[in-house]
Amino acid sequence: MRSVRFAFLSSALFALSATAACGGGGDDGDDDAQPDAMVDEGNPGFIIPAEETKGWSGGTEVAADWSCLNTPTDDEATTVEITLTGVLNDFQDNDDEIRDATVTVFQGIDYNNADDEFGPTAVDGAYTLTLPVGGTRWGFKVSADDYMDTFLLNQYFEPGTAAQSLNISAISQGLATALPAFIGINRTPGSGVLAGAIRDCAGNEVSGAIATVSSTSGTPTHLDGAATFYLQDSTSLPVKHDVLAATDSSGIFAVFELPVTATAYLQIWGFTDAADVAQGEAGLTLLSELASPVVADTVITGSYVPLRQ
Repeated sequence: MRSVRFAFLSSALFALSATAACGGGGDDGDDDAQPDAMVDEGNPGFIIPAEETKGWSGGTEVAADWSCLNTPTDDEATTVEITLTGVLNDFQDNDDEIRDATVTVFQGIDYNNADDEFGPTAVDGAYTLTLPVGGTRWGFKVSADDYMDTFLLNQYFEPGTAAQSLNISAISQGLATALPAFIGINRTPGSGVLAGAIRDCAGNEVSGAIATVSSTSGTPTHLDGAATFYLQDSTSLPVKHDVLAATDSSGIFAVFELPVTATAYLQIWGFTDAADVAQGEAGLTLLSELASPVVADTVITGSYVPLRQ
């Protein structure tokens, strides 16, 4: 059973909601300390890293593997109809199944054209969906009362296996409000959030990478209001930029305050080796890019893997 949920992030989000409920964790009034020359004014969280990217396997630092970067994709379209089963869980409490929810599946980012829909879920949160022949990457949308609409994009399944499973988590309204408040942001109603974790060709989390959401593919043309923050693995909490200005060993990031748009590009950049670091901004490499909509009052997560052709 695959479970798409950042397990170590769950405790972080629980801590965030508790902090917000107690009235703490807001902005202390001080601007984040950032080197002026390294700040991109289009996104305060897009700061040129000081070192090359690193991989992390089971908490151990390894060389980041970019051997598949910009090589032809090995994705294959489904050759059989797939029966997909799973459970919808609360993101904060993975033991809490979501009842009376609806889950839809669609190809790519075309969430207005669902291939199948299931709902309402019963008390156990279980669902069953059918994925047709000929699809490659899939997206899911979960909707339920008291939850933000939550998307999961860029999921790949074994193309010739007829029965597969996937657990999906959704984010509650309260949690979605608490998360930005913890890092000093008052969430703008109607704005969207894109989030995820970057992994290298070996499937390891990557530290030292920076993320943004761009209006153009291949270049960081930041969407208005984009504000990227990174999670600190040691505390499992998102922190301000003077504490963490790039991904650490968790590889996790979130971009807040995004304007609604039909197609944007979540981009992850970094240095692949020491020679790139020496070049500064000119040495940055686009490590991953995923087309995504930005939807009002919606959290969209995805699987971020090295960019392929």
